Amino acid sequence: MKPHLIYILSALVMMSCGKSYTESDSENLKPKQADPQTIKKQNDEAIVNINKVLSEKESKQIRNYIERRQWQMKVSDGVFIQKTLSTQGKPITDKSLVVLEYTLSLIDGTIVYSSAKDGVKKIRFGSSDDEPVGLLYALRTMRMGDEANVIVPSYLGYGLYGDRKKIKPHQTLIYTIKIKDVKQI
Repeated sequence: MKPHLIYILSALVMMSCGKSYTESDSENLKPKQADPQTIKKQNDEAIVNINKVLSEKESKQIRNYIERRQWQMKVSDGVFIQKTLSTQGKPITDKSLVVLEYTLSLIDGTIVYSSAKDGVKKIRFGSSDDEPVGLLYALRTMRMGDEANVIVPSYLGYGLYGDRKKIKPHQTLIYTIKIKDVKQI
């Protein structure tokens, strides 16, 4: 009988040495809610990192595209431009109506729009919200009669939304352009 009593007493002593839990202890065990500012900061950092990765990937694709074609391109305002015919025609200004023949393709070679199919494009500077800003940047470096290959990175093209027709989000745009007419308006 004594061995059982020693066993029971030992068990009771061991249990009494353990920590007893109070209501405040149970509050500490509950998961803590994160501070909204901390969550926002973490989300912002994640978005920035994702955009850096996408931008680096696109940059590499553009460099490879240029190298494969052995194009000699200049960068102006983030847009890659190779003039294949340079003239002394009328310059394009912020108050120009520009008529151009073009082919617009994606970096994978898919032709999405062209003047051969859709007719010449008329762009009125100062009131053209439909055109990618990168195309407008490139056109400002050109004159009537000029021809060029132009690469517009997605952030200067249709960006996060695409054109909601044929161009998906984050698409690099490749233009072949011939300036047919420039009128001052």
